[in-house]
Amino acid sequence: MRLLIWVWSLILFSRAEDGVAAMEVLENVVGYLGIPYAEPPLATKRFEDPRPLRDEQIIPSEKARPGCFQMIRGKLELTKDQSEDCLYLSLLLPRNINADKKLHVLVFFTNANPDLKELARRVTPDLGVAQVSFREGPFGFFKNEIHGIKDILLSLDVIKKKLLPRFGLAGDVTVIGEHDAASLLSFAADVEGSAPFDRAVFLSGNKYVGRFNERKEVVERNADRLLRATECDLPSETQALDCLRTKSISEIRNAIGEMKFEEVHGAPFQPLIDGNVKNVFPAIVALNTELQKDYLSPEEFDTSYSYTDFKRFLAHIISEKDYSNAPLLRRLALYEYIHSMGDKHDTYFLFEQTRKMILDKHFYAPTFRYAIALNSPQNSVYLLEHPQQDILYKCFFTTPDDSTEAFCKRFLQYIYRFSTKGAPTDSACDLNNPNWPALKSIKRDYFLVLNEDGQVEWEFDFHLRAIAFWEDLVPAMAKIELTGKREALFEEVSDLTAYEEEDDVQLWHTMEQPDLTEEKALNDMPLHFDL
Repeated sequence: MRLLIWVWSLILFSRAEDGVAAMEVLENVVGYLGIPYAEPPLATKRFEDPRPLRDEQIIPSEKARPGCFQMIRGKLELTKDQSEDCLYLSLLLPRNINADKKLHVLVFFTNANPDLKELARRVTPDLGVAQVSFREGPFGFFKNEIHGIKDILLSLDVIKKKLLPRFGLAGDVTVIGEHDAASLLSFAADVEGSAPFDRAVFLSGNKYVGRFNERKEVVERNADRLLRATECDLPSETQALDCLRTKSISEIRNAIGEMKFEEVHGAPFQPLIDGNVKNVFPAIVALNTELQKDYLSPEEFDTSYSYTDFKRFLAHIISEKDYSNAPLLRRLALYEYIHSMGDKHDTYFLFEQTRKMILDKHFYAPTFRYAIALNSPQNSVYLLEHPQQDILYKCFFTTPDDSTEAFCKRFLQYIYRFSTKGAPTDSACDLNNPNWPALKSIKRDYFLVLNEDGQVEWEFDFHLRAIAFWEDLVPAMAKIELTGKREALFEEVSDLTAYEEEDDVQLWHTMEQPDLTEEKALNDMPLHFDL
């Protein structure tokens, strides 16, 4: 009986003319849309690892399904294109597949619901395309759980071991993600004994970036704050999660909306797992020259911004919880980013430099460290810098406009060749398409700069000053033994969790000093003001 069901599902998958099983996306591209790869994570399955489906349940839907909820700037976005029932993927394949030829598959991990017709234009006779939705935010990473990463692993297992074999195909898989999705793919690469994919493209994200390396206590505190905001702060963690499962998405969204998250702490809900590189694989590691939309841009400067706000930012990005000698390190940062470059009385300049500090500390320095860690004599890693925000949307999910056409054309060439040949360019010397060398492959660690006009440049010493400051000077100065002790001006509030309190006391424990204000502290401690 199971054999008959499997054969019937194989027939459905093989019939491109069947309106339910497959649809003609383009003339030579067939789409298998809305394929479930796990049971819907609803009700009691919320905050649980994905549950695999039987083979006969992994069949296409009539259309693509909504993506999972995303968090943007600490807020849970609820749109018609997103749903809690979201563990689906879509597969786009060339109509006439040569089973004797290896088919490469490029898998996009995104909850943005791309235009599948536009995505289908990336399909070639030797390259198929897939799009996978997976859980993010509190639904993917609550407390110490990594449901979102388990989603990634299960979806890749379904593609490689269940879907491609149904077509009699053997092929390799290249994954691609941008911003948070790239970071989570990078974590997923090291959960098991070997990477679950063959190649990867990480766009402005990886497991080393500061956005996904916050202290465990901060991440767990965010989860506890959500429990309190939804009145689920019960003494038992099991009871607390059961309570949270009864809450509607709107209730959870509203509770998160009332919470404030400091942007320097990164993603409010993130995986708390080993961040070391264990598995290596060919990769393109790219970084945008601007911060992603989860951070305020210089254009969003508020005229009420003050030097006190800047000092508060400095106290968060170099905190006593993370660094010894934090006051000394803050003085070094003040000279590096403010005194040596502009006027500290110019509040717009101060705000602009906070953006640069986040970019340098949380992205440039750790991205280079990640690329070097991933690199090995037997492995190739290609480093890229570019000025375009949201490359996937501009180049893959929609038709590039006149301002991005040249950039996207070049970038698409790199991704296609990397996905099918294992390298973004060939080794020939071509003035129209310069060779892109892998790190450690020639005398210098060259990286590629892809400009908005599609022109490329070779560069080396990838943001050397930022890396030297944050990776060398700051750690070295933090180890110096200094006499005396400085108190933190902007101390973090360490709230007790519901599990640490007495059962009959379910309120936040706070230390109050009604007579002490930040303004008074600043006036009474001028030395702090200068530091």
